[in-house]
Amino acid sequence: MNKLIYVISGGPGFGKSALIDALDRRSFYCGKDVAREFIKEQIISGGEILPQNNRLEFQKIILQRRIKQYKDAPEGKICFFDRGIPDLIGYLTKENLEVPNEYYLASNKYRYEKIVFLTPPWQEIFEKDSERSETFREAKIIHKAIEKAYKDLSYKIINVPKGSINKRVEFILLKIKK
Repeated sequence: MNKLIYVISGGPGFGKSALIDALDRRSFYCGKDVAREFIKEQIISGGEILPQNNRLEFQKIILQRRIKQYKDAPEGKICFFDRGIPDLIGYLTKENLEVPNEYYLASNKYRYEKIVFLTPPWQEIFEKDSERSETFREAKIIHKAIEKAYKDLSYKIINVPKGSINKRVEFILLKIKK
């Protein structure tokens, strides 16, 4: 496969989705955060498969959705994803849960571009919403666990500097051209 997928990740509430939306407006193929979409579905339908109720079942469903998202991405075209499969490992380790081997197998089978962009903890833009219940402190802990998951899988981490959306997008685009 010739997938050119760049992941933008980090703790919740640090500006990933805004970057994905800005890249989408520039006509890049972008994959939204499938976990947020699934949480919305569960809230609307009254479902109970939410991270706070059933973390393992929730993660299994998100793993399948992230694999599908990967497979559905076009080949030979630059793509950006709001989170990737290794994020699941970060979330599970943050909760001190055993990570099933299938998560490592999927992380190695469905590889993204070798550089991963992380949005740093940023108090000024952080806010909770109906899908994001973590405090800023919890979001920073999640951020560290996600960063470790990508590093352990031999990805190169590039931290996106704080600044306007346009400056952050330009930074990312400059880095992928090198």
